Amino acid sequence: RMQPIDGLFQRVERSTRDLARELDKRVTLVMDGANILMDKTVIEKMADPLIHLLRNAIDHGVENEDDRRAKNKPVPAIVKVTATQDSGQVIIDIEDDGQGIDPEKILAKAKEKGMLKEGQRISESELIKLIFEPGFSTKESVTEISGRGVGMDVVQQSIQEIGGTIEITTRV
Repeated sequence: RMQPIDGLFQRVERSTRDLARELDKRVTLVMDGANILMDKTVIEKMADPLIHLLRNAIDHGVENEDDRRAKNKPVPAIVKVTATQDSGQVIIDIEDDGQGIDPEKILAKAKEKGMLKEGQRISESELIKLIFEPGFSTKESVTEISGRGVGMDVVQQSIQEIGGTIEITTRV
C-alpha cells in the first residue's frame, strides 16, 4: 500500500496556484521529495491538513508584491514543501519567505479572547502554540480563506489521528 506522494504534491500545487491567483499574490511553489513513499491511507488523510497549512502560508504569511518590494524581498514569494524520510518516518516541511507569525498579534488576540490571565507570562514558543486552540485566528475579518474558526486545531487533530506531530518555527 506504499505509494509515492507525488499525487498529493500535484493536488497541493493546483490548490496553491489557485489561491495565489485569487489573492493576487505572486508565489513560486517549490516541492521536493515527491518520490517518498507513504501508505495510501496516510497520503489521503494528509491532503486537507497540508492544503490548509499552505493556504495559511499564502494568506497569512506571504505579503503582496508592494509590501515585499518595500521590504526588499524578492517577488515572487517562495513557498517550499519538502518531504524526507528519517528512521521510517516521513517528515514534511513547509516553509515560506513571508512575514512570519507575529507573537505580539497572538498575544493581543489571546488577551482579547481571555485566554491568558492578567499578568500571566508565557514563552514565545508557548504563545505560538496558542494558534492550535479551537477557533483561534488573528484575522480581523472572516473571508472565504481565513478567519472562519476552522483552523490549526483541526490541522493538528488530523495529523495526530494518523500518528503524526506538528511543530512550528517562525521569525518575524
